Amino acid sequence: ELKETLTNEGYVLSEKVHQINLEQKDLITKEYVITKNVTNIAPHCEIHVQKRDRDTLEDLSGVTFQLTAKEDIYSLDGRNTLLYKKGDAVSMDISENGYYVTDELGEIHISGLPLGKYELKEVQELEGYVKNNKVYDIDLSYDHTDKIIYSKELDVLNKKTATEISKVDATNEKELEGAKLSLRDEEGNVVEEWTSTKDVHIIRGLVSGKKYILHEDLAPLGYATASDVTFTVNEDGSVTKVKMKDEITKVDISKVDATTGKEIEGAKLTLKDKETGEVVESWTSVKEPHRIEGLTVSKTYVLHEDLAPAGYNVASDVEFTISDTGEVQKVVMKDEAKLVVKTGDDTDYKSLSALLIASGLLIAAVICKIKRGKDE
Repeated sequence: ELKETLTNEGYVLSEKVHQINLEQKDLITKEYVITKNVTNIAPHCEIHVQKRDRDTLEDLSGVTFQLTAKEDIYSLDGRNTLLYKKGDAVSMDISENGYYVTDELGEIHISGLPLGKYELKEVQELEGYVKNNKVYDIDLSYDHTDKIIYSKELDVLNKKTATEISKVDATNEKELEGAKLSLRDEEGNVVEEWTSTKDVHIIRGLVSGKKYILHEDLAPLGYATASDVTFTVNEDGSVTKVKMKDEITKVDISKVDATTGKEIEGAKLTLKDKETGEVVESWTSVKEPHRIEGLTVSKTYVLHEDLAPAGYNVASDVEFTISDTGEVQKVVMKDEAKLVVKTGDDTDYKSLSALLIASGLLIAAVICKIKRGKDE
């Protein structure tokens, strides 16, 4: 039996065992020659990575991957030389520490690798994309055939971060239309501006782990401007959900007695837009303040009393401007009670005369008693 035990570096030791039979055939032949052709192969591995946007399939350049040995990798030339230990970075060509960066076509080509098992992982994603934490197992082990090239093709798709921004009514949580919004980064740079609709606004490509500020530039009519909302984009790839709530403006209008400050019933009141004169609402006062919601911020209104309750004078108009707040704003209109003036004399003269006569007789009796006492 003829068996190869060592071959050149880069080649695979032949596993074939050659049977050689040196049997004498006759008494004349002095030399028996047996020829055996032994061939060796020098296989190598190639890894090709294609990096693309998951949604647009756009090629992504500048993404960094690292290649490491999944297990100890030895030479197959019979020397059993340890080429890479498990976990070692594997660098080919101009790569350092096993790092490879996608080119302008979004590709990485790694060739000339020895046969073995490898791991490839993404270590630096592009800004605005979700980090791909998947570790790709690449098995390019010798399969004991005459194959020369072992290759692995990887099509790696990345998705951009997704942020859902809702502009809602603080009371019913329904989406509000007409709010002018802007998104800024921590440095104050405007990232995007838009006007809210009935649907959630989606922004893709914000940087994971980075803080952003949602600002309301102009609230919808009838609503107060909301405070800024600061949020951080999720790093786990899940959708970042941001909600900004707008409070509707609220005004409580009280019709009160100017003296007691208590609510007065029965006054007929009207609220008008000062600028246009348009009637906003009319009502009759009750024992509680009358609430009106949805008045426009910074607009001036006129409260007018059409008819005062019985016993009160009609009050002067009250002007007020709506403040930019979701707190309840209070407006008070005071009514003065009418003065009661008597125009006739309803004195009971008969009773008064009788009272005077009785008083006179009593006084006379007292005088007589005093005089009699003096005489005695």
